[in-house]
Amino acid sequence: MTTTNINYPQVVPRAEWLKARLDLLEREKELTRTRDQINQVRRELPMFRVEERYIFDSPDGPKSLLDLFAGRMQLMVYHFMWHWEKGQPLDNPCPGCSGWADQIGRGIFHTLHSRNTTLALVSRAPLGKILPFKKRMGWTIPWYSSFGNSFNYDYHVSLDASVAPLFYNYRTPEEHERAGSSYYLQGEQPFDLPGISCFLRRGDEVYHTYSMYGRGGETIGGGYYFLDLTAMGRQEDWELPKGRSAGEALPPRPDRRPTRTNTPVKARTLTYWKLRWMPARPAGFSLPSAVVTAPSACNRRRSIRTIHALAMRRTAQPVLVGLSEKPKPCVMVRSGGTRIPAYRRDPLGWLADHAQPQLPNPMYRAM
Repeated sequence: MTTTNINYPQVVPRAEWLKARLDLLEREKELTRTRDQINQVRRELPMFRVEERYIFDSPDGPKSLLDLFAGRMQLMVYHFMWHWEKGQPLDNPCPGCSGWADQIGRGIFHTLHSRNTTLALVSRAPLGKILPFKKRMGWTIPWYSSFGNSFNYDYHVSLDASVAPLFYNYRTPEEHERAGSSYYLQGEQPFDLPGISCFLRRGDEVYHTYSMYGRGGETIGGGYYFLDLTAMGRQEDWELPKGRSAGEALPPRPDRRPTRTNTPVKARTLTYWKLRWMPARPAGFSLPSAVVTAPSACNRRRSIRTIHALAMRRTAQPVLVGLSEKPKPCVMVRSGGTRIPAYRRDPLGWLADHAQPQLPNPMYRAM
């Protein structure tokens, strides 16, 4: 990797670094105290009763907003954006929303459920578009369709001036223009924008307590907050200091590379598979191969993540082997001469991109 153009942090003696770190620590502590105060004010916000009788589509049939609570006291709705073209839903949703949802793990659900809180996704797309993508990604998070009702428009995450006045992140178009954020309202209407809404129930009555939009959604965590602790940060063009963004000094990010996701593929159904990886060795070096079987969806996902890590570190060459007739069907596709598990194809084209021959060895080999 070429690093000559990276704007590295200044190199100083440890004592000088410690002084600068302690100065930053005071500001971090102030931020923590301010965040605690803001959280208290948020908890003290008034609420209003939701009068509209929304009906959502789900795999189990129609659901009311109360049903989305799943018997718990609180509900958090992630307004999951979907891609539309000429008024018709496409097959794929927003890559950013997909990346966020893919980071939601079992531990987060355990924490929320133990605090009597349900997290669910809601999209304006029809359920027939949502379910295939959810299955492909292997997600278990509840995901409902608001297609045909006014939920997205009432909570200002779908914008269409012919349906309702434009109003996003508590600003009118004129206020966005003055604030320099009019880019939110650009695009062919109707279109979706990100947001999170919180609801509270009291018996069978549902109340809206809070909604946030735009970059406010970052505050619930995810990979961005991990990157904020590193010297290179999020590697975005708008970050300071300059010279640390992907494509400017660092190698291009995988999620921004051209992909071959539109390449016609030939699919065939396999009903079982095994994975093995062999440590990288000089040619002719023989070593027994460990074999990992994946009889369940959970283990399949874990195996794929392991393969991603091995391939990126280039410490081993993953090999796909051992196809046989067993339960738990999955679908494999051939793209660019490489077989890829279709249910784990990343919406950003990560896997399709990294399966191309730019790596020293192909990421997968069929045997």
